Amino acid sequence: MSDILDSMSRKILAGQFSADDFPVVPAKVVKVYLSSAGSDTLAERNMLLSEAYPCLREFCKNRYQLEFQVIDLGWGHPPDEVRHDADLHVFRGKEIHRCLEEGVGPSLVIFISQKYGQSPLPDSIVSDEFEAMRVSLQQNRGRDTRNAGLLDDWFVRDDNNLPPVYVRKHVTEMIPDVCSEDKKTRILAETTWAETESALRYLLEKGAELSYLNGTIDSDTRHRFSMSEQERDVDIGLADCDSPSLRCVVINRNIVDLNNYMDDPRATRFTEVTYNEKSEQLEVDERSATRLPKLTQRLRALLANNALSYDVLWRYDDVISPTLHRTYLERLRDDFCSSICRLVDADASVRRLDMADSVGEVYKHWVRCKQMASHFCAQDELLRQAQNYLQERHDAPLIIHGPIGSGKTTLLSKVALMTHMLWGDAALTVVRYVGLTPDSSHLQLFLKSVCHQVYTCWDGQQSSALAPDGQNALGCFHQLVKSFPADRLLVIYVDDVDDLASESYAQQLAWLPPRLPENVKIILTINSRSVDILERRQQIPEVSPTLNIDLTSLTPDQCEELFLQILFKSGRTISDEQLDKYRKTFPSCPLPMFMKLLSYEARHLKSFSSIADVQLPSDSWSAIHQLFDKLEVLHGQVLVSHAMRLHLASGGGLSDCEMEDVLSLDEDLLDDVYASYHPEMRRIPPSAWLRLKEDLADFLVTHDIDGVTVVTWASRMFQTVAHERYHCFEETVKEAHSILADYFLGTWANKEKPVKSSSDQSENTKLPCGNKADRKVPSQPLTFENQNGLVFYNKRKYDHVPRHLVLSGRLTEMNEVVLFNYDWLYTKIKALSMQHILDDFKLNPGKEAMLVEKALRAAESILKVNIDNLAPELTGHLLPYYSTHSHVRELLRQCDKTGLQHCALIPNFPYQKIPGGPLQHTLEPPELPDCFVLSSVSKSLLTKQVDSSFIYTYDLDTGKITSTVFASSGELHMTPDGVYFVIADHETEKAIKVHHSQSGEYIGQIIIENHLHLKPGDKSKNGPMCLTNERLIATMSTDVGYLCIADIATCQMLQIIELGGRISVCAISQNKQYLICNSDSFLMSYDLESMQSLATLRVGVKPDAIALTKDGFRCFLSNKKEGKLYNIHVDNGHFDLIYKVNMEEELLSDPIEDIRLSPNDDLVLIRANNTLLVHDRAKENICAQLRRPADVPKEFRLPKCHYSPLVFTQAEFSQDGQMVIGTIFRTICVWNSWTGELVTSTDAPVGIITSLVVSTYHDTVITHTDKSSEIHIWNITGEVHKLNTLDKLSGPIKDIQVAGDSSMAFIRCDDSDEVGVIDMHRGVLLDLLTHEQKLFDMTSTPSGKFLLVSMSPHLSDTATKMWDIAERKIIREFGNVPGYCVSMNRKEDFIFVGQKDPLFQSPYYVTLFHFVADTFLQTQHDQGLMNVTLKPCFTIDDRFLVVLSVSQDLKSGDSRERPTICVFDIQRKIVLSYYTADNLGLGDRLVNIVAIKPCPTMGDAVAVIYSTIPPETVTDSDQWSEGVSPSDTNTKVPQEATDDSGPITNPPDTNTDSGQFSEGVPPPDINTDSGQFSEGVPPPDTNTTPDPDYSQRSETVSPSGTNTYYGVFILRLLHGNIERITKPFPCSDPKWVDSAVFSNDFSFCLDNESYVRDLNTGDCITRLPNPGTPPRLLALNNSMVVYFKETRLVVIRLADAVTIADCDIHGTPCHIALCADQRTTITGCQDGTVVSHVIINPSVDHVSAIIKSLKSRQLTGECEEDGRATARSWDKVDTVSCPEYSRPPSVIKERPRDVVLLIEIQSVPRPRSQLDSLVYVNPKSQVCSIM
Repeated sequence: MSDILDSMSRKILAGQFSADDFPVVPAKVVKVYLSSAGSDTLAERNMLLSEAYPCLREFCKNRYQLEFQVIDLGWGHPPDEVRHDADLHVFRGKEIHRCLEEGVGPSLVIFISQKYGQSPLPDSIVSDEFEAMRVSLQQNRGRDTRNAGLLDDWFVRDDNNLPPVYVRKHVTEMIPDVCSEDKKTRILAETTWAETESALRYLLEKGAELSYLNGTIDSDTRHRFSMSEQERDVDIGLADCDSPSLRCVVINRNIVDLNNYMDDPRATRFTEVTYNEKSEQLEVDERSATRLPKLTQRLRALLANNALSYDVLWRYDDVISPTLHRTYLERLRDDFCSSICRLVDADASVRRLDMADSVGEVYKHWVRCKQMASHFCAQDELLRQAQNYLQERHDAPLIIHGPIGSGKTTLLSKVALMTHMLWGDAALTVVRYVGLTPDSSHLQLFLKSVCHQVYTCWDGQQSSALAPDGQNALGCFHQLVKSFPADRLLVIYVDDVDDLASESYAQQLAWLPPRLPENVKIILTINSRSVDILERRQQIPEVSPTLNIDLTSLTPDQCEELFLQILFKSGRTISDEQLDKYRKTFPSCPLPMFMKLLSYEARHLKSFSSIADVQLPSDSWSAIHQLFDKLEVLHGQVLVSHAMRLHLASGGGLSDCEMEDVLSLDEDLLDDVYASYHPEMRRIPPSAWLRLKEDLADFLVTHDIDGVTVVTWASRMFQTVAHERYHCFEETVKEAHSILADYFLGTWANKEKPVKSSSDQSENTKLPCGNKADRKVPSQPLTFENQNGLVFYNKRKYDHVPRHLVLSGRLTEMNEVVLFNYDWLYTKIKALSMQHILDDFKLNPGKEAMLVEKALRAAESILKVNIDNLAPELTGHLLPYYSTHSHVRELLRQCDKTGLQHCALIPNFPYQKIPGGPLQHTLEPPELPDCFVLSSVSKSLLTKQVDSSFIYTYDLDTGKITSTVFASSGELHMTPDGVYFVIADHETEKAIKVHHSQSGEYIGQIIIENHLHLKPGDKSKNGPMCLTNERLIATMSTDVGYLCIADIATCQMLQIIELGGRISVCAISQNKQYLICNSDSFLMSYDLESMQSLATLRVGVKPDAIALTKDGFRCFLSNKKEGKLYNIHVDNGHFDLIYKVNMEEELLSDPIEDIRLSPNDDLVLIRANNTLLVHDRAKENICAQLRRPADVPKEFRLPKCHYSPLVFTQAEFSQDGQMVIGTIFRTICVWNSWTGELVTSTDAPVGIITSLVVSTYHDTVITHTDKSSEIHIWNITGEVHKLNTLDKLSGPIKDIQVAGDSSMAFIRCDDSDEVGVIDMHRGVLLDLLTHEQKLFDMTSTPSGKFLLVSMSPHLSDTATKMWDIAERKIIREFGNVPGYCVSMNRKEDFIFVGQKDPLFQSPYYVTLFHFVADTFLQTQHDQGLMNVTLKPCFTIDDRFLVVLSVSQDLKSGDSRERPTICVFDIQRKIVLSYYTADNLGLGDRLVNIVAIKPCPTMGDAVAVIYSTIPPETVTDSDQWSEGVSPSDTNTKVPQEATDDSGPITNPPDTNTDSGQFSEGVPPPDINTDSGQFSEGVPPPDTNTTPDPDYSQRSETVSPSGTNTYYGVFILRLLHGNIERITKPFPCSDPKWVDSAVFSNDFSFCLDNESYVRDLNTGDCITRLPNPGTPPRLLALNNSMVVYFKETRLVVIRLADAVTIADCDIHGTPCHIALCADQRTTITGCQDGTVVSHVIINPSVDHVSAIIKSLKSRQLTGECEEDGRATARSWDKVDTVSCPEYSRPPSVIKERPRDVVLLIEIQSVPRPRSQLDSLVYVNPKSQVCSIM
């Protein structure tokens, strides 16, 4: 079967079929026609509608994604209604055909009771049959044929039909009173019609019988005039059904005692009753009694497996009572549902219902092609032109253009379907109808889809050159066309190509290749209104002229031919007289659409109809209006208007099921339909919409959208007219959208909707359904799930709900249901795409919605990889708005709760990128940027590294890189028009190179020094450079200055002017006519054309900055030596006046660094180090004085740097000149230019901002921080939220220590001197503590008030520093050697373990710092340790400090260093005890101690991990027991050290008997909150066979060739005994301890390969799913294992080995720590980022309580935090919470080697040498002594 399906897919993709063998995929609907005799089964049909159909809809939708529709044309009409539908029986036949052809599974249900039904009275009879019957009646005159003349009265011959027929006159024509408003008159007329109808039916039946006897008609024809309507349905259904046993169901209900109630008036509802004159009794009609059993028997025999039979009794008062027959009805319901489900299963399991998305996309277009091609006729000449194009050689596309309705689409579709017939399998045909699907609506997606289709057919797979997002689709398409195999033909058809209007180049057809290969053909259709794009395309020189087919109009003869052919296809024609009138109308609109509309009107003309009164339309538009007018008369204005309104409101169309449902929710429509009759169920009759759709069938097409088949207009003209008529009033449009919103939301599913009382309905009128009714519309869940657990998505809901909620004005629901609904966001992204969700936010762009949209955009790349990251992504990006934005808060609460089922990690800190803040984008060029240039329109930024040749261009709107150009190394400049890159390489080649900006093409170079006559040894310095679009002005200085002018396009030097002095400033006027530069203290101007000198002015000082106004009338100068602004009046390059503006009083001796002019030239900005001044040109005064922010420190030492003064580094005007933007340190400040008021400020990441660029495009500001690889784009003056983004540290995080109360964390980077202090509640950086050398170790007190750091010292006595965190100062410096910093768990004490001197084997000493109030006591233990091999640790109770050292047994002469555990008892004045292998009773079995860890569950215990000898080498007397030490070995009590003269080298050999090993205690079960290990995973304390994988792994030898064995024992320090010891186990990885994690009680551990090992027995128990990285920690009381890999944190639940979180943290993690609550993690990344998450086990934890306890989830005012945590920031200073960082004492005080100014040192007389060879330079020379 798969091969067949693959073959079909290939045919569809390649278009290798014709119209005759078109591949058919059934519509995704179970379409059942229910045939019944009418009123006799109304109770059962009501029950099925109420109870069975909803269940079947749910079954079909969940299991197969199928709709379920039942067509019961009799339901909803009065049981005894006199219906005047002339063609009802024809319509019934069409619906049966559609059910059989379109549906899946059962198509016909026949409900037979004891009523046979009347024969339908035909509305037309073929003339031969009618005339034969009329002759037979005339020849057989008698009592029963005496009324034969009625046939001539009621039937008239119509020669316009092909073949001619006799048509029955309409009832209203013969009996007008049937429509009388008078009830009595109408009833009398209906009685007359009933009698006439019965007489006509009898005459036709009699005539057919007589004609059959005469031999003029056959038996089938005779039977057709006598069979009942239901039997006719059966014959049609069975005749067209190829497998009745699989498609049909028969239900037979028999009222067994019906004959007992023949005299009951209700009996006529259940059977045909006639009066027997012989017996004088009422009895069953003979025809019914004979024919019905035959029909029943026939059906039972044919449908034996699908036959349902029931016998019931007559029950008063309803005969078939819903209550008294409840058992029967329930049985019927269950049997019916079972039969339908069985047939659906049988058919759906063997039929192809789904195909790949790419194939489905192509198939939709082919279906449209077939539909539109079926309307083609009478345009054979145009068809031949198109065919000739395919068969001839051309290098250009064929364009079919014409106005709307000219037949472009039908012609293109016809040609496309004939391609395979012309070329066979050699042709690959691509068809696209623009706008039919989302992928055919936008150019990038359109080209991507075409490329994917062609490549798949070509080589069976998608091209690797095609990007997943389709961004390079244009280039890929051109490459595809160029490289398509020459032995095959590629034909691409695109309809309505001008609708690809979202892209500017789509309008110009620039996506088409300039020339096509001979084997590639492209045929396009374009509307005449867009034909100008063809003219624009032809203006491109390299483009081949296109071939055109113009469909502007038809000739009169062509109109007539087309008109008659359309009539002929529908089996109609018209008389010559009628045709004459139509001919007169043809010239008014000679288009195929108009001919089609006229033919639709003409097909209803009878040959006997008068044409004089027929009003013909003048064009297509009026014809469509006329069509709608007639539909309103025929079906009712309310039905037509409401149905069309709902259809238009839906956007893409509705399926029949959906239309029936939404019409059933329309109260106004139901009141109109049920004006006089009210069924028990409040639903629209199925026939209402189906009849209306049937009358529009010629102008509708079907289309598959999201798994349903919808109907939509074949021509947009109908949609336009319908919109004008029915979609023009705001209130009704809103109501339509509201109904659709309710439907797709499932608002009224399984719920009663109130019945709206009509205006003419009295209050006492009670409807059968009551005042509210269940409309039986389906529920609309977000997902469907079949019996196999496979989930399907409700894409119809996703598409419709947002749009309808917005257009109905229900914006509150839009927020609740869509924009701020986690389930909606998650499932819709998973079902469709991120773009679909982003489109929803465009519908209701509120402030909070904008934040969520930006958060989604920021997370898009991560969610493409793993959608389960949605909750943490939203939370991480939006957490700062939790307190202030209610909708965002509600969304985040859903993320925290509902999102746990997808990811059990919730962010505790915000992420780096926060939407809505001033930071818009962070650009990360591949190379460290040095140069920044804005494009000419300022919408893109160019970056470059001086030493690199690559230039990167970024879009400022999106922050994405748009192009990469390879040019030359050097400093980047660009001409004002953006045409050329000018790159100055002053270091390597000393050349200025020119490149084309678009391609990077090399133009040439200019080497200035080659044009100068420099002397050997002359040193040149490059000065400022200026550019125009044509000229390059470069400056260079030696002892003199050179002004060099060159032509950019030719790279030719035009002139060099030698100036007398050096050049420091240069500027060009706005009109490009002259330039101004200096020559030392002289200012000079030159004409740019002639390069003649215009003027020279002596300024008096050498300027350092220059600014020219745009009008060229003012020139401003400044220099760093004086606080004055020089104002020079300029007239066409001539200097008229110069004067100075004194600013020394405002500057306070602060040198002027730069000057800038505002965009309007009305203000001058003067930048000094600590002040910005704004000078008003008009008033000639200072209008604003901008001082440095008070909270910015005066100096700061950044990581790996020295102390730097913090001054203004850059300052610019905003685009409108109303704001001044300045940078100091990392702060960007915005002031009002006129008032000096600080408008806002924001902070960049850690560092000093050195570059500032202000774009003229919106309010975009670009900054770059010194030595940073990132560029930041800001929106400073726009409407943004004041946010402080979290700071990053300088490098990879090496160590994280969390304070005891988890209020803050101390972060240390690898190979860095910094310590970051992080607020654990908000994630902000409170303090950044930097040092002069990189750190060796650090620790903090439990409260976080004090910090101890150690490093290699730069100065003596500075190796270790103690910080007072609150005061930001170092309170103690000591030591010359780095050591270990250890803090207690609860007490505010430090321990420092280190050497005093940096000498070899210098002993280690232990120093205790005990804090009392604001001071501390220092105590040092006198006993030194020979060595310290591991970082010491405290036991959990803070009593014992455990230090691993080594010792030597000098007494025995053994000089080997043996591991020794040294224990300092803090409570006993730091008494030292020690443990060795001998006094522990382990002897030689303890080879080495590799780790010592405190036991969290035992206050005085530590776990010792050691290496040992293999068990097989142990002697019999020394064997290991089951997990315990030998029972005959006593643990030695540790000996207190008394020798204080030096380090311990020879521990006393003292043995005591106080303490033995405890009996082996098995570790407790590894219980998690959810219970034991999952099935198949034994608990640790059971004896199990090791995992086979592990057994194999354990045999792997280490690099040395042998395994290393390890063991663990628990050492209780209070009594000095071993609590528990593990049987040794092998491991081939000698570093497994570094990556292993241990449970709190050390009962088990996980190694680097995720094997779980029982630390009691040493056995491997099981293995967790290995993410490919070692475990990092155990959390939630050993129930969770945390890993990190790449940029993700992974959490696996130990109990069932299920991954409950796989969270991307936006950085590569390198260190992780766990807080005291066992669930909060803090992770450091390689880039210096610090993130924090909270682990929640959703199956066990009390989620709400945990989330409520988080400080980050508490509203403003709910969280009580100390002032330091809330107000402090590392880069700010004030007098309260943020004191100045004080330099350490070692920096402040003078030291012997400090460099002191010579002028501060007094000279010391020194005797001069008397040697003759000594020459004195100065007789007064003296020497000085610094020491």
